[in-house]
Amino acid sequence: MKFSERYGYKKVRDAVQFESMDDALRNGLWNLFHFRKDNSGSAEFLIIFWTDYLKKSRDEIPTIGSDFSVSLDYNKILRQPFYNSEWYEVFDILEFYCAHMPPSDRPMLFQNSCNSVFEKEMSAYRFIEGKITPIIDAPEIESIEEAINKSENPVGKHLKNALDKLSDRQAPDYRNSIKESISAVESQVKLMLGKTKGSLGELLAELEKRVGLHGALKKGFSAIYGYTSDKGGIRHALLTDDNNDFNDAKYMLVVCSAFINYLNGKKEALN
Repeated sequence: MKFSERYGYKKVRDAVQFESMDDALRNGLWNLFHFRKDNSGSAEFLIIFWTDYLKKSRDEIPTIGSDFSVSLDYNKILRQPFYNSEWYEVFDILEFYCAHMPPSDRPMLFQNSCNSVFEKEMSAYRFIEGKITPIIDAPEIESIEEAINKSENPVGKHLKNALDKLSDRQAPDYRNSIKESISAVESQVKLMLGKTKGSLGELLAELEKRVGLHGALKKGFSAIYGYTSDKGGIRHALLTDDNNDFNDAKYMLVVCSAFINYLNGKKEALN
């Protein structure tokens, strides 16, 4: 992991590719096209792409070869538009491709392959029923950034660690990302109560009395803490089966960041 990513100098929206697309993501998605270019329906799609998507004249479609062996120019028709497009236009191309694939080309397989690339390259988007949809949005990203930037240590450090482990493209560590997220909340509560010991489950009751924590929030985070701490939970040292994925870790980071921002607001109101 790069220095900028380890120590929090890279923004959340860059670590999680939101409204952006780096070369690794673009190349990974393009390789799915390139793998399929020799399919029987490739020439038909290139014509449709040229006339219906690019809105260009059919008699000007680029070709290569001699009069005796002419084929469509794959690079000019599809590759150049793909690589010269903005990130959102690439998503338009992917959706257009899915909408015009014959069933024999297995559109769902293509969508699943794209989703694998999205997950590997930490994109904030996924294919769902033929449409590319954000799985993390701007308010969630802003909530994470606010919690990281405005919280004292060790709260901010735990959140940075959670983001680092979630966004490590070489070896994402979802289980420990979740642990760091819940540890950030635990640290926040201890700071507010002036405590150095005690579990989150034990301290939430005192926090409820001290700052007027809503009972439903207390109950909700008590349940989340219980999930991460029981004998089958995230924080248990003997856990061997790890079924956590990006969605689990992302959810915990977003929820814990929002709760920390809520507590920071409560703290400011008391001071």
